[in-house]
Formats: sequence, C-alpha cells, structure tokens
Amino acid sequence: MNSNTTESNNPGMVAAIIACVLAALGIFTFGIVFIPLAAIAAIIATISSLTAKNTNAIWVSVLAWVLCAIAVAASPVMLIAIVSMLGM
Repeated sequence: MNSNTTESNNPGMVAAIIACVLAALGIFTFGIVFIPLAAIAAIIATISSLTAKNTNAIWVSVLAWVLCAIAVAASPVMLIAIVSMLGM
C-alpha cells in the first residue's frame, strides 16, 4: 500500500462540520458573510454524504441545514435580502 494515498471513511463529514461551524458563526457574528458560505458547504456535505450513504454525515448535514435556517431567521440583513429578492 502506498503511504501517499489516503482513504476517507467518512465522506461528507468534514464539509458538514465546516458548514455547522460557519452557520454558528452566521448566527453570532456577520450573517451576510457566513450564511452563504455555510449553505455552500452544506450542499457539498449533503451531496457527498448521500452518494456515499454515510448516515452520520447525513445527520450532521441536516444539523448544518437547521443551523443555516436559524441563522437566516436571526439575521435581519439576510431576511431583508431574501425578501427583496423574492419581490415581496
């Protein structure tokens, strides 16, 4: 076995944890910066964990999406941006 090769036994888990951290930062700091980054990381985590059928990473991805939703609800700037994009 080559020592330069690495195998990931938890595909999607790192991206899901990064998404959770970014979403938490979006809740407590500048949401306009961290929430879109968290959503991108959550998309990557969800796709990679679903394709690998890694249930632990899927649940952490769900947690990331919940934290993203809470961050959007807690950020007035994000709410105004979403409402203005929807034309309401």
